[in-house]
Order: sequence, then C-alpha cells, then structure tokens
Amino acid sequence: MSFWNIAGSKEFAAALGGAGAAFLLEAMRRWWADNSKKQASINMALLSLSQMYTVLKNYHDQVFVDARPALEKELGHDPPPFYYKAAIGTGDQQLRIKYEELGSLLRSYDPDVLSRLLAAERCYLSGRALMDEHALLHREFQRRAAADPSTATASTIGAIKGIVGPDLYGQLEATVEGLQEGLPKDYATISTVGRQVREVARMQFPVRRFVGFNPIERTDVVDISVVGKPASWRMALRWIVDLVRKSMKEESVPLPWAGAAMKER
Repeated sequence: MSFWNIAGSKEFAAALGGAGAAFLLEAMRRWWADNSKKQASINMALLSLSQMYTVLKNYHDQVFVDARPALEKELGHDPPPFYYKAAIGTGDQQLRIKYEELGSLLRSYDPDVLSRLLAAERCYLSGRALMDEHALLHREFQRRAAADPSTATASTIGAIKGIVGPDLYGQLEATVEGLQEGLPKDYATISTVGRQVREVARMQFPVRRFVGFNPIERTDVVDISVVGKPASWRMALRWIVDLVRKSMKEESVPLPWAGAAMKER
C-alpha cells in the first residue's frame, strides 16, 4: 500500500486528528498552568504591598495620630520627641517583592509599573529603617535618662538635653520628624502603586482574578467586621458538601440559616 493510500485513509486522518487534539490540549494545559503561576506571583506581590502599607500606616496612626491628642492635652503643648513610643513587635521580618517572578509585567501595556513597584518597595524599606533607628535612639535615650538621678526633677527640655546629651536628643528629634513627615508619603505611594499593579495585571490577564488593594481600617488585628461575606453559591455548595460528609457519618447537620432565625426570634 502506497503512502498516499495510507495518508488518505480514514484511520490515518483519525489518528492525525487525535494526535493534533492531544497536542493542542497539552499546549493549552501548559499555557493555563504558566498563567496560573504568573497570577499567583502577582497576587503575592500585591499581598506583600498590602502588608507593607499596613506596617507603616498602623505605626504612624498609633504613635502620631491616635496618641497625640491625649499627649497634647496632658502637656498643654506639642509633645517633645521622646514622648513618642518606638515600634515594637515588628521583629526581623523583611517584606520583599520577588521581581524575578514578575517578568510578565514587562510585556504589558505599562512595563514601567515594575520600576514603580521597585520604588514602592524602597519606600517601605526606608520607612522601616527609620522606625528601627527611632527604636534604637529611644532605648538609648531611656538608658541615659534612667542612669541620671536628676531626670526625676528635670522640668525643661534644656534640662533633658543636658542629661541625655544634645547629640542624642537632636538625632531623636530629627528621626521623629522624619517619621511624621515621611511615613504618610511612603504608605500613600505603596497604596497607589498597588492599585496600578493590579490594573495592569487585570489587563494583561483579562480572565484572571487578582487581589484587590483596598486599604481598610481595623480596630484590631482579628477584626473581620470589615470583611465581606462569601457569595451565596459558595455558601450553598459548602453546606451541601458538609451535609454529604456528615450524613455519611450519620450525624445531623443544622441548616446554615437556622442560627440566624433563632436569633431573630
């Protein structure tokens, strides 16, 4: 049988079509998996930006916004620099952006967004460095003040400067001013770049979903009152799955709306 007879047979066409379909499906699978990795990398970058924003803004608000009115009322004037508390609980964690995983943004309509992302990370690192410097100076201030018995009777700023030294006092004052003026600019830059990165990612991958960069005000770390509820279909599907699993164990399953109905009564 000649080659042309074989090539023209239905069996050959079916085999060729099957091989082509398999190749196409594998190519689509790899393309989808590759885009899924890119989506995850961008979402992790957005999550890192949100954490950078939270660290800087929470510290600024707690130290320079929330506590300031009480200090001014107590002192009758602007608080001196040593009244502002140093950052605690930040540890050695350094949030960083993995740029090597974000090359897909360079092929977007706005490749400069990666440069702005780098600038936003520098804003966070400089803010954190200033917070750490303030913590060191504040501890040294407390050490020197505690070592001098005359601290208890010092009633003027000049007396305090004489006790701890004008060099340390000047550094502490400059650091506090830098935090007051710099942190709002830093976390505002981070917030803006976060929204820009998300918009670029949404246009680069139109069928993908990305983390929304929407800063929210919390009264506590575990406060979820500001968090939305899952979609109704997700709640229904979750209840059905739980029902099936628990029914296999012969356990009763309360209806998801039963608790709310009992509260209304």
